[in-house]
Amino acid sequence: MCAGITVFNALYTSGVRPTDRVAVVGIGGLGHLALQFARAWGCHVTAISGSPDKKEEALGFGAHDFLNSREFTAESIEKLSKYDLILDTVSANLDWDLYMSLLKRNGQFILLGLPDSSVEFKNPMEILGGQKSFKGSIVGGRYAIELMLEFAGRHNIKPQIEEYDFNLDGLHKAIERCDASKTRYRAVLIAKEE
Repeated sequence: MCAGITVFNALYTSGVRPTDRVAVVGIGGLGHLALQFARAWGCHVTAISGSPDKKEEALGFGAHDFLNSREFTAESIEKLSKYDLILDTVSANLDWDLYMSLLKRNGQFILLGLPDSSVEFKNPMEILGGQKSFKGSIVGGRYAIELMLEFAGRHNIKPQIEEYDFNLDGLHKAIERCDASKTRYRAVLIAKEE
């Protein structure tokens, strides 16, 4: 539920509208849910990932299109349509200026993943001149959780999970897969009925 409310709360508090263009950076535990929520919200959704092998999965989760971030250059970015909202679900350092240039005027960049170093902008005029905002978001409160559960039920939004036995062996396997970034997309321990 933590991943679901994290992305839902970011969408909900951003004020995103059904006609908006939303980009989701990262197609993992948070990103696969962000794609589903944004699509159900009525937005045009673009998945952005450095793993081209995730394209078909991203489209299956609701993305209208897919961009390979490894192919980004300042020149290629200029040709792309701009976004009202970018949800960054990865725990990596990005070229922050490049991503801010993907936003429309008054666009929002919301950080959901925790980068491993500081966030720095070389060109703050991109933000100031475009009246863009850069902010973080974390899980929502009880009211937002209730809304998220109702919305997810209404739109059949479900996490993709890997199941592991609810014992030490299952726990170790789940942790190994998570540590190796191999989990697709959430690891769940399941207690067997006896």
